[in-house]
Amino acid sequence: MHTHFASAKQQYQQQLYSYAYYSVRVAADAEDIVQEAFIRLWQNWSTVEAAQLGAWLMRVTQNLIVDYVRKQKNLQALGDEEFDLEQVVQEEQGDHDSPHQLTLKRIVQHCIAQLPDPYRSTLILREIQELSYEEIAEVLGISVAHVKTDLFRAKRKLREIVKAHPLYHNDLLSG
Repeated sequence: MHTHFASAKQQYQQQLYSYAYYSVRVAADAEDIVQEAFIRLWQNWSTVEAAQLGAWLMRVTQNLIVDYVRKQKNLQALGDEEFDLEQVVQEEQGDHDSPHQLTLKRIVQHCIAQLPDPYRSTLILREIQELSYEEIAEVLGISVAHVKTDLFRAKRKLREIVKAHPLYHNDLLSG
């Protein structure tokens, strides 16, 4: 069991962390969420089917993210925090993106955090985690049609939020 668990942890840890981080935007909290997901896997190891392991972990992580968001009294502050472009450029100096691409990328990441759920979760699972519609439906416990509807609405809402961002301008798209 130990080697199978370690293998599962190695296989899914980065995917779960990425999903948690894009959802909560706080690295330490994302790490805590992932750690809790693996604790729950350990506790339920005998009941989780091997074929459903990835979906099970994503579903647990999703539930933990929802719990986290519910507990956050200052969630609105996440959307209102200052966007320090100089700090972003310093943090990602090794990136090969142009300054325009880097700025747009960070604006989009910042705006994803402002999307309400289930739009945020659906968008992250599809566009960042690259899960299929069927996998997303399984993780979120909704129909494939519902996933497609939420994804369409999430993209539309994200465009609105990005265009309203104080640092956004059309020149970013041509850079």
